[in-house]
Amino acid sequence: MRRRVFLYKTGIAALRTLNKMGRGPRPSLSVIHPERVAPYGRKVRLAKLETMTGPQTSAPVTGRELYERTSFASRLARTISADEWPQIIEEYERRKAGSAPRYHYVGHRPLNTASHELMDKSWVKGEIPSAQYRTWIGEVKHHDHGALYSRFFTHGGARDYVGAEANPGFRKARVKFDVAWKSEASLAQEKQVLRRARILRARQLLKFARQEFAHATGGRTNAPAPKTQTPSDGWPQRDPYTPEVVAAVADFVKPTELRSAAARRESAPATTLSAATAVAATAACGITRVVVPTTFAPTRSPHRPPARLGSQALSAARTARTRGHPAVRARRLAAEKQL
Repeated sequence: MRRRVFLYKTGIAALRTLNKMGRGPRPSLSVIHPERVAPYGRKVRLAKLETMTGPQTSAPVTGRELYERTSFASRLARTISADEWPQIIEEYERRKAGSAPRYHYVGHRPLNTASHELMDKSWVKGEIPSAQYRTWIGEVKHHDHGALYSRFFTHGGARDYVGAEANPGFRKARVKFDVAWKSEASLAQEKQVLRRARILRARQLLKFARQEFAHATGGRTNAPAPKTQTPSDGWPQRDPYTPEVVAAVADFVKPTELRSAAARRESAPATTLSAATAVAATAACGITRVVVPTTFAPTRSPHRPPARLGSQALSAARTARTRGHPAVRARRLAAEKQL
């Protein structure tokens, strides 16, 4: 790592110099710290080079928008993964100072909140097997900080998926490789991933050169965006998997510490609310006639008898209601025996 850190620092300086010579939109290529989800639901800041202008979005950016928000140097940095080099530099400085390592060399990559929500939605829709997803959430993401490299990117063809994270196949393969690495991790496998990463960067550089040449000569650099399907009647199609629905369903597959109080069965609805729900359901079924009071004092029961009944009538009603109760009958028989 020590030799690579020197090369990474030199490469970042060269990219910043090249970026100043370019035209059009020029990202700063400065080190930013976007938020990522750490084990046990905590949030951490991960070092990264700013390679795009405008607001940070979770959706993948391709095509003309990519060229409108990036420079030649920033696109080159994204191609060779130079935007991730500050993470390696910070990890090296942390270990050099005597601190405990935070990230592995190879493993799973830390994700942000939007990516986790997208993965939850993919599982709720049935795109990811439940057994794999439960292991991915509970044992991989919940107990491990992540790594600097991922086997999915070197051996799983992560960059070949159209749309990247928006592609269901990408999300399914991500879970598959992350879960498999948990049992296949070894020193020999790590060396293989690191060697493959260098080969992958060389291939990406050739692809980058072809794309830049096509863009400079007016050719098409990316495939057209897929068309969205709309109903024949012209009305917009509403996604039934709303964030609220996805959060409620995915809550039950997560580790116990990350579940809500309702999913952990540690909370119950308020008594008044549950009673009102029962009353409404009974009235809707037509089982009995229900009179719902409009207002009542907080210290009194909402189901007290009407005020027009006198005290004697109320006492007689309570006696008639409780006389046939088994517990009341048993207490009365016990009292008679004592006499």
